[in-house]
Amino acid sequence: MLLSLFLATFLLRTAPFVRLDYAAWWDGAGWGYADPVWIFKALRLAEGEFDQLHFRSEGLMFVPMQAVFFKLFGIELGFRVWAWFLVATSALVVPIAAHTVYLATGRLLGAILTGSLVIFDPVAAWFGLNGWSDGQTVLAVALAGWTFMLCARQSTLSRQALLAVALSILALGHATWTYPAFAWALLAWPMLALRERWFPRAQPHGTRPSSFGWARTLPIPTLFLLIVLLSILGISTLDNEADQAGGLGTLFGDTNNQRALVVTYDSSITWDEWETSDSLRVILTIFPPQIPNMLKTLVLGHLGNVIPLYRWLLLVITLAVFVIALSRWRSPLPSPIGLLAVPVVAILFLSQQALDEPTLAMTYLVLALAFMYIPIVRVLTLLFLPFIGLMLLFIPLLTQPRHTDAIVYYVFLVAGISVSLAFDSVANFRNWSLTGETKAFQLFPVFAALALLVAMGVTQTVDAVEDRRSEAQYLGWLSTQLDDKSILLTDPDVDPWEVRAITGATVVYDAQGGGRVVLSDDTPAWGVTASMYFGTPDSSTALFEELRSRGHTLWYYSPWDGADPDSILPNIIAEDPRLEFRLVPSAGYLEQPGRSALQVGPPVTKTSN
Repeated sequence: MLLSLFLATFLLRTAPFVRLDYAAWWDGAGWGYADPVWIFKALRLAEGEFDQLHFRSEGLMFVPMQAVFFKLFGIELGFRVWAWFLVATSALVVPIAAHTVYLATGRLLGAILTGSLVIFDPVAAWFGLNGWSDGQTVLAVALAGWTFMLCARQSTLSRQALLAVALSILALGHATWTYPAFAWALLAWPMLALRERWFPRAQPHGTRPSSFGWARTLPIPTLFLLIVLLSILGISTLDNEADQAGGLGTLFGDTNNQRALVVTYDSSITWDEWETSDSLRVILTIFPPQIPNMLKTLVLGHLGNVIPLYRWLLLVITLAVFVIALSRWRSPLPSPIGLLAVPVVAILFLSQQALDEPTLAMTYLVLALAFMYIPIVRVLTLLFLPFIGLMLLFIPLLTQPRHTDAIVYYVFLVAGISVSLAFDSVANFRNWSLTGETKAFQLFPVFAALALLVAMGVTQTVDAVEDRRSEAQYLGWLSTQLDDKSILLTDPDVDPWEVRAITGATVVYDAQGGGRVVLSDDTPAWGVTASMYFGTPDSSTALFEELRSRGHTLWYYSPWDGADPDSILPNIIAEDPRLEFRLVPSAGYLEQPGRSALQVGPPVTKTSN
């Protein structure tokens, strides 16, 4: 099952990459954030400039991994191999999530549900492939949850070491999650020491005597702290500015973010007046009354707008919890710890937002019910509370769906575990066995879902490959219209090296997004931008006229979407306002009626900022 899930996800992730909806060099939106934060640092690190290792690149993991691919394969091939590596690691999250639920419940149905939910998580699919380090965060969270459940099953030293390594990857991989990973490591210590109390599938400790008590799971925070501290101290020996205060400056957080946080919550404090104590004061006194408002934004904007069919998923969880509660008809009341959810929800419902927003009210009630009746959900909620709290704190400042996808993952785990345990309750009530026809009947929906997912992946990938083949044919025809002095401006959703190889033209990649790369006979595969290549002319008009006077012709290429664009708004040089230029059809492409070879013409009369 896990292999089938990986195959289906790999195919479904391959399709948008082949179409170049997003790739390791194209973030899918045009923010350009990856260029200075990861790509350029990885290129310099591959050349031996070790001062690029620091937390300013949002962690210590992503840039070195990318640099390894550039070092081994070169820039052009390195980008492509790195892109396929991102496809594979993004796909790996799905079987990890499914196996996490299977470890927790022993049921395939909840496992396949969780895997399917993660497959169709749009944020995980997007940021897993687009060259941002947030995809690595999703993988690290999945690994942490999986290794935690491995330890819950049987807390051997090797499994505890795996959990410590997974949490270290989370802490070092993205600076946002340094302290939530610390909290998880500390919470795992008592939670796993007491695992028999909340985890029915816990296996014996093996050879260790019970007298070890909580010391049995002490290796988790100990190993975690050793890995993180030694890594940071090791980086500090490279004399990087990010590691001050005895090499541990990284652990004290980004002071600029703290300043921004304080002045956002407390307008009486200016940027220069900020002190460390102000951060603590804001968190303890000003932030708590704002939690209901922040929760509304989190639920509606980062869960309801991200998770497909979110209300239906809440309904599924509700029905599952009711089945679990009904199966306990002899003692239907939850445990005293589970009842802690009641006052929390009551306080949240005192806020008017919960009454005005049905989705918000449903979320509070459903997650509270799951917390009350499912001990595993209670433990997961405790582990994810540091993530939720941090995201709530920074919602007015910088929290985005790419950050909160860890919380989306938590909801998926709750759904899968709830459905599995509900099915387990029904099976026990009906006295179903897992033999013969009954076993086949129960496994049929699992294999049907797997077959459907694989079929979807194959279909989408075949369509994407056909689209890409059509684009390559068009570029081959376009090359017959160009000469050795042609300059081809492109959109960002292309492979610039492929365009260069097929057409032979000088390629200005992402011409409307800053001209991020220029590829020619005398430029490297990455690193020369349009402003570096063309200098600083007075305007785009002056630049284009100068190029034409030197015998160059200017062309434009973008993937076919059913109609040729009428104009282009280049951003090759800094000018305000930017000038829009007409696109003039030069010759028709017979294979796709309505498509032409487009030359960059004169500017249009209107301007756009």
